Amino acid sequence: MIISGTKRWAEGMSRWARSGNLDLLTAILLAATYLIWFGIALFVTFTRMVDAFLFSEFRREPIERPVFIVASPRSGTTLLHRLMALDHETFVAPRLYETLFSSVTFGVWLEGFSKIDRAIGRPVGRLIDWWESTYFRGWEDIHRVSLSSHEESEGYWVMTMTSPAMAPIFFPFPDIIEKWSDIRNFGEETEAHAAAFYKEGLQALMYQRGHCRTLLNKTVLSASRLHAVRSALPDARFIVLARHPYEAIVSMCSMLSTPFLHRSESEETKRENHRVIYEMALTFYRTFAALAREPGSYVLRFDDLVAAPYDSVERIYEHLGMRLHDKAAARIRKACEESRHWESAHEYAPEDFGVTHARIHEDLRAEFEQFGFEP
Repeated sequence: MIISGTKRWAEGMSRWARSGNLDLLTAILLAATYLIWFGIALFVTFTRMVDAFLFSEFRREPIERPVFIVASPRSGTTLLHRLMALDHETFVAPRLYETLFSSVTFGVWLEGFSKIDRAIGRPVGRLIDWWESTYFRGWEDIHRVSLSSHEESEGYWVMTMTSPAMAPIFFPFPDIIEKWSDIRNFGEETEAHAAAFYKEGLQALMYQRGHCRTLLNKTVLSASRLHAVRSALPDARFIVLARHPYEAIVSMCSMLSTPFLHRSESEETKRENHRVIYEMALTFYRTFAALAREPGSYVLRFDDLVAAPYDSVERIYEHLGMRLHDKAAARIRKACEESRHWESAHEYAPEDFGVTHARIHEDLRAEFEQFGFEP
């Protein structure tokens, strides 16, 4: 993991060097980011080695018929995921820190350390709260993030340096973004290793917190590695959220064009990046549309989820053949009421990324018809 990930990072740094736009501050930020990743990767490697001696049975932990919520970014996956995660009698949903520090040993250490921290007034906890409010501030209107919140599985793929989100953030060059948009571009060996690392991370989670419950996960970038996910979890079930392409495509372009390192780009490179990101957004949307057509997938339109979130959850349980118990139903109802009046302050237009509604409709004409969206 560390060696292959470092090679991909070095490739990105080489691209920066060739661009002639690598200023001192950007170089420092990139170096600091890599050192943080390297430190976490080294720690996870060590704790998984400890797992092999102390908790080797976790690798036999079954992950039976997990439920995945998938869609393009800002299509309601977070809302639905966090509502269903409130049914903790039925589901286990990973928290962000569990996707980064994915080992049984870390979970055991954290539990013990957390008890000590709470006993002395949470000094470390307060420091983490401050760090979160500072580091994640720029994402508040796009996707609210917390280390302890139920989150998607992107952290596992970040740790293998295969997440497609990393290229536009750290290496905003068209050729790099395009390569990272599909894990198969890294070769079969990398894909297999990343899938194995991902599965072991989920097994560690289920070993600690599963207790005969079902894994609930969500991801908006899984189109880049759907083959790898299905090879690791062949009996996975999928809930596909469908949002109008005018909103979904531009939202993804916005999400991947936000990163702080873009100030070093030339205008020509920015335009080319927008083109590549737009093509990636189209590919992801088509991939999820194809998944929605498969037998067993459940399709939920974004507008229906927003209009009637509790009813949407009930229909999903019926599709999955699961029972929504009274206590979980009450928690979900309460959360639905609390989220009813929230609106994002984030606004964007397709022209900001060099496209138009007419272009999106032309490129996704079949998907418009599939989901019944009006142009």
